[in-house]
Amino acid sequence: MSVRRWARGAWPVALWTVVMVGLCAVGLGPSFSGASCAEREAAVAAPLHTDVAPVAREVAPLGAILEVHWVQRVDGGLCDLSPGALRLAREGVARVADVAALTRLTAPDAGDPVAPDARLSPWLPSRPDWWWGPALDARFDAGADDASAWYWLDRASGVVYFRSDVDHDPGA
Repeated sequence: MSVRRWARGAWPVALWTVVMVGLCAVGLGPSFSGASCAEREAAVAAPLHTDVAPVAREVAPLGAILEVHWVQRVDGGLCDLSPGALRLAREGVARVADVAALTRLTAPDAGDPVAPDARLSPWLPSRPDWWWGPALDARFDAGADDASAWYWLDRASGVVYFRSDVDHDPGA
């Protein structure tokens, strides 16, 4: 067989191999561990969490936390092959110890009402009076990551509703 004839038949295999290796490198290729894209998305978007460690940066601007409940999802989805960074979106409810300190950083929120995930409703005040302020949001330190966080305070209950988004590495 000539080299020319072999090259004509081999280039699609080589191209397919390069594409699959690239997709696997960024976590979007087929999973050889048996987990499908939908299963990986379900694991990332697991139900309600109460551990503080994964959301430590998000709750740090709030001071002492008495309890926290949060959920997360991957915007765009792990199986979405479109270009661009995946975003890990989190939202949660934290009961804080020092409401007075946060009150000084906020004002009544005249904007759109907050619409938290329904799974958080047991820990939300029944008739919240959300206060928001850029000074509280600015206390969030994203470090080296491209991340944002937003906070709304209900002074009467000492509950803070928060949302955040960060770059997500699906291989992690």
